[in-house]
Amino acid sequence: MDKDHPSTRPASNFASSPVDLPAQRRYGYEGVTAVDRELAAILSTDVAGFSRLTALDEERTIRALNLCHGRSAELVREHGGRVFGQHG
Repeated sequence: MDKDHPSTRPASNFASSPVDLPAQRRYGYEGVTAVDRELAAILSTDVAGFSRLTALDEERTIRALNLCHGRSAELVREHGGRVFGQHG
């Protein structure tokens, strides 16, 4: 990787100074500082045997799934996160 790329420098360099000018020109990071960065995590879940469970008792399976999703979303919000979508 390029020695001027911001990710190759120690984290302490991000704390108080903007990205150096050569990196700004080369990588388009104008005005980027440590406070501009944000940590993100993606959580993905799967229900083992969902089709089988649904065939046995659809209403109960959906209630259980909604309960789990609701509790997970609650925990995410308690820790300052957000749920932005679900598929399936």
